[in-house]
Amino acid sequence: MTTPQTFAAARAGSTNDTASGPNLFTLTLLEPVKLRRKINAILPIGLILLFGFWAVAVTSATYGPMEPSERDPRSMILTVVQLGSLMLPLIIGASALILVAADTKHGMVTRLQTVGLSARTIGTAKAAWTGLAALLGIAAVVLGTGWAASLHDVSYPGNSLVVAVWALLAETIVLVPLLLNLSLRTSRQGFLLALILFASLLGSAGHMIPKSIAVWIPFTFAGGTSVVGVHADGIFDTPITLGHLAAVTVITVVVTAASIIFFPRRSTHEH
Repeated sequence: MTTPQTFAAARAGSTNDTASGPNLFTLTLLEPVKLRRKINAILPIGLILLFGFWAVAVTSATYGPMEPSERDPRSMILTVVQLGSLMLPLIIGASALILVAADTKHGMVTRLQTVGLSARTIGTAKAAWTGLAALLGIAAVVLGTGWAASLHDVSYPGNSLVVAVWALLAETIVLVPLLLNLSLRTSRQGFLLALILFASLLGSAGHMIPKSIAVWIPFTFAGGTSVVGVHADGIFDTPITLGHLAAVTVITVVVTAASIIFFPRRSTHEH
């Protein structure tokens, strides 16, 4: 098991200048060591693979029965928006809970502070791995959708894809510190799991929520800025404005800053 002394030794081996502050790089590299022999560590990896295959399956099922002239590339954007927003809360939430649980069982957050590591430094190290999992998930959905569509001679509408990926990255930037913060603050994991599931389901339906509302909700950024929508008659264009993009940017900055500023000094459920 990784101990505070392990981190302290790594810090001492990488720098002798204790006045230079916590060694974030070393701490980040050592973070996965705590997950050795923990079966739940494969959950984020499983979710990434699941959504990648899901994107392939949905795209193949959409274009397979159609004649070439009927294959609308806008369907690809809907797949990325829906699966991406459904996926991100699950991957980020699972990663945050697993990384926090690895520390709180033995009071590691508090104990690491005794060797000079601040709570925000510890949180940043966890955020790096949580964010990486989210980025791999986005890549799996985008690449899976693109690959499956290419088999049917359909390619992404470029500008639409840029907007969709930008919105998913904004969701990631907001949700990583927010869910890490909540994971450290609450001992009611059932409540947090319910919130994660609600966020996931809401995100998947974000493109059906009025844009004037969806762009203010971190879970529905991708839906709120989607340039395509769907109804019973098929796919249609849903233009976005600079105001929509500005709203997403403002909420991203405000919520992320608040999550960092009010990051807890210790876990409330360490024992």
